[in-house]
Parts: sequence; structure tokens; C-alpha cells
Amino acid sequence: MAPEGAAVAATNPSLAALTAAALALPGMTPPAEAGAPYENVEMAFQYSHYQESQDRVHVDVYHGAFRAPVTGRVDLGANWIEDTWGGASPVLSVPASTPLVLSGASTLTIAKNDQPITDKRPVQIMSSASPHETRRQQDFRAAYYFDDVAVELAGGQSNEPDWNSDLYRAETLWDVNQKMTTLTLGFGFVTNNIHPTTRDIRKHNSERAVQLGLTHILDKQSLIQAGLSFTDATGFLSHPYKKVFIQNVGVIFDARPDHRQQWAFTSSYLRHFDFSDAALQLDYRFYSDDWGIRAHTFEAAWRQPVGGGWMVTPRIRYHSQNEADFFAPYFLGLNSSGNYTSDYRLSGFGAISGGVSLGKRWFDRLSLDVGFEYYEHRSALQLGGATVSSYADVSFYLVNAALKFEF
Repeated sequence: MAPEGAAVAATNPSLAALTAAALALPGMTPPAEAGAPYENVEMAFQYSHYQESQDRVHVDVYHGAFRAPVTGRVDLGANWIEDTWGGASPVLSVPASTPLVLSGASTLTIAKNDQPITDKRPVQIMSSASPHETRRQQDFRAAYYFDDVAVELAGGQSNEPDWNSDLYRAETLWDVNQKMTTLTLGFGFVTNNIHPTTRDIRKHNSERAVQLGLTHILDKQSLIQAGLSFTDATGFLSHPYKKVFIQNVGVIFDARPDHRQQWAFTSSYLRHFDFSDAALQLDYRFYSDDWGIRAHTFEAAWRQPVGGGWMVTPRIRYHSQNEADFFAPYFLGLNSSGNYTSDYRLSGFGAISGGVSLGKRWFDRLSLDVGFEYYEHRSALQLGGATVSSYADVSFYLVNAALKFEF
């Protein structure tokens, strides 16, 4: 539950996955160990660019991090993040046979369409390309180290034209078993104020999270990690811009429940191989929530020195989830729950991505990491077979570069 994680929880949902991926490069997040204050001042800078296919959303992310010891038992840190994005994104989907009326230069009107649907294929309606908007986040942290325990407190703010957040976090790490095992307990709290630029509404939501973690050294060659997290969100959890088409009714705004509970289990296995001086990392994550979504994520990475102080890390990831209980590309009528979404991110789909990062360290003081990842979101990749059509399939790529100084 590093400050970066709080940023992901607080930001506009459309950027959550991007920000998590952009901050995944080595050197941008602190290690999970207790009783080990930083001895040097560290500064890190990262740039990331995200681009969706078909000239859809594009994002530039700038991230700066600072960490410095104050005494032998205290260190301080700060993060600064700026996201700038623009482009078009899906607003809703309708049956292919739905009459669409273009009035004026660009205003699209969708009738309630009380005629029988003759072509049931869903078609996405895109927003017009938006001008560039920017989100800025600042957060600060302070850590105190006992002999075997570290306690960290952090807080910050995230601000964008239509979304403002306050972030708080507390975390304790405890080394046991002669420092062969580290236990982690973390708490997080986020409040969000939402004021969309195209609607005259003011909404609020909040999230409370708890996380348990364990890192255990199996032997000199390998270790395992496991984590369990729970997040409880209440308030306005609908997407303020996305819409839903209902046959015989027309178009309404996205309407989701005002309460969401989320659980996640994560596990990792890391092993070093002497024959190539390389390391293998295998990760698995299971996610479940009370909106009906169940998801599995598998990832593998191989860290290989290639000479001259360079390290190359290829990785591959697979993700699959089923759709939320109240998701459909479009609806044929009203339902009893009053909840509706056509947001393709809450649909059933599978995704596969692969990438590689390259890093080098100089003089034990300066390190550089660059990375590239390509991602395919496809309904046909869902475990058990597709539950929706391919209308929402999309791909994107992400490039990163990070530079870290120690002095």
C-alpha cells in the first residue's frame, strides 16, 4: 500500500490501470522490509506514455520521487505525479439497427427506439476527442525504524478538473524468524469529490482498505510473498460520463450500486538460478467483489544480466474476468435493481500483454530503466469462452523510462 497505490485508488477510474503499470518499473517503489532505514538520499524520475489503438485515449505520465534519511531511525519521502491525457473514449453502445440522428454539426441524438431490434450486434459510440486535461498528485511519507519493526505514515492529494481526492495510509512491517520473514499490515483511506464538467452534479465517495502481507525467504536461492487485501467503497461509484442505452426507454447515465466490497489475494515466487545468474518471478492474483466480478491474473518475468552491468527483464501477463451482475452492452428493458452499466471494463474479457524492460546501474549511484509493454483486450480470451461479442476489443502500448540517483 505504497503512496503510488493510493494514487491508483483515488484517480479517475479510466487511468487506474495505466498508473499502476506506469509505476511498476524497478526503482520507483520502496522495498518491503523492516528495520532498514535508507542510508542515502534517493531521487527518481519517470516518464511514461500510453496509447490506445484507433487513435483513442493517449496519456503522458510524469513521476518524481524523493527519499532521504533524517536520523538513523527516521526517513522522509515524497512523490509527485502528473498525468496529461486526451483523445476519444467509448461513451455507450447500442444495437447496430438503432437509428442515430446527427443534428447540427456534431450532436448525436439516440431515440428510445421502440421498434424491434433487427440487428443485435452492439456498436460503440465514442465521445468526441477531448482537449488535454491534467491530474496532479502530491503525497508525503515518514517512516520510523525500530530494531525489527518499521512504521510508515503517508498522506497526499490528487486534483484534476473534475475529480479531487485526499489520500491517507499507515503501514507496519515486522521482521521475525531471524529476519527470514517480514509481516506487513497496512491501512488506507481515500475520499473523492466528483464534479463532472458536462453535468451539474456534485458527488462524493470514499474507500477504506486493509492489507496483510508476508514475505518469507525459503533459502539462499528463493523466497515467496503472499498478500490479502480488502477494500470497502461507498458513495457515488458510477462513472460520471458513461451512458447506457435501454430499449423503449432511451439513454440514461451509468448507474452502479453505491457500495462495493473488493477482495484480492496475491502470491509470488522468486528464484535465483546460478547457472545464468538470473531470477524467475511468478505471480498470481485472484480478485472478487460483490458486484459479481471474479478475476484471475497470471504473470511471469525473467531477470537476466546480459553483461556490461545491463539487466534485461522480459515478462508476460494474462488476465481473465467475468462481467459485473449489472453489465450489458445495451439493455432490452428496465430491471428491478436499477443498476446499469455498459462500461466494457466491467464486461467479461481476457487480456494478454507482454513487454520487456532494460536497466543498468553506474557507480552504485545512478540507475536507468526503460520498458515497453503491449496489451490486447479481447472478449475471446476470457477463460471459458467469450460472454460478449468483440465490439469492445482494444489494444494499447505503454513505454516507460526511469532514472534514479543516490548520493
